[in-house]
Amino acid sequence: MWIGDGFYTAGLISTADENDALLSSYRGFMVRQKYQDYRIRGAFVTGFMAGNGSDMGNLEGKTDYYDIEPSITYDYLYTADVKRTIGDDAGFQIAYGEAKDYLRRYMTNAWVRVPVGTQTNIYAFGQYYYNHSAGHLWDIDREAGMVSFDQYASNIGYILALEHDAWKVQYGYMKTHAPLENESKLGSFSYGFGNAKGYMKTTVGGGYAGFRRDGQEAMSVAAIYDFRNFDMPGLDIRYIYNWSDSIAKSKLTGGLDYGKEYEHVIKVNYEPKSGMFEDWYVNYKHVFYRPDATVASLSQDDPQNKADKTTIKLIVGYNFTL
Repeated sequence: MWIGDGFYTAGLISTADENDALLSSYRGFMVRQKYQDYRIRGAFVTGFMAGNGSDMGNLEGKTDYYDIEPSITYDYLYTADVKRTIGDDAGFQIAYGEAKDYLRRYMTNAWVRVPVGTQTNIYAFGQYYYNHSAGHLWDIDREAGMVSFDQYASNIGYILALEHDAWKVQYGYMKTHAPLENESKLGSFSYGFGNAKGYMKTTVGGGYAGFRRDGQEAMSVAAIYDFRNFDMPGLDIRYIYNWSDSIAKSKLTGGLDYGKEYEHVIKVNYEPKSGMFEDWYVNYKHVFYRPDATVASLSQDDPQNKADKTTIKLIVGYNFTL
């Protein structure tokens, strides 16, 4: 059990997502327990400090992460998850979290790996997220136009992959439903409990775009290679292509238009398992993202590449025991 201020990762809260350079922390307590094939985690928190913060603060609203001043604070948040691993080739997980009088979140997933040859497997993974308002504090944020959906939102997705020796190729699919009655923006699936950092790992993503707008369907293909056959276990390189026929709200008419967006993602991860660099790790990510004129709300006079984004992330870390 952990009590006090710390980096809590349990249920549907997290200390960081993959684009964060600094870890966020919580005030409360966290428990973890393993029993046979089950892993159980839970947390109860009453405070939150962002990674770039200096003081532990209140749990706040502002679900879209952009508002400087929160409209509400809530008293506490509790969350838990149960994961069962069935051998090396199957398992499932369920999770629940609730911010008092504000928001409830649910998640479930399952996976299976089926051998079809001496070095070949078929892998399947499916998951479902569901958010729902939990009381009058959510209604206050909704009336202030600070929420990304009115009462509920869902995200469903799956991955199908073929694994052969050190290679893995996969296809991913994801669909979001997040109704929002707001003339200025389209609904989307948000994964935070206000300012508290929520956990979400989607079947399409990992680059710049979230692909989680209301009614949006997104697809992904990826190729992954690890260097176990070159005496470099812990090193893998992956290429990902994500794309979507996207729904966007027109800034000119206020109506819905349909456009396209895509991104190329290259990732390199290296975490040596032995040798003089055993406790070091390196993560590199390079992303090129392009929305079309409809999704980016470009005018006829704007260059087509005006909304392009190129992002690069490099993390070099070292693990040590205190």
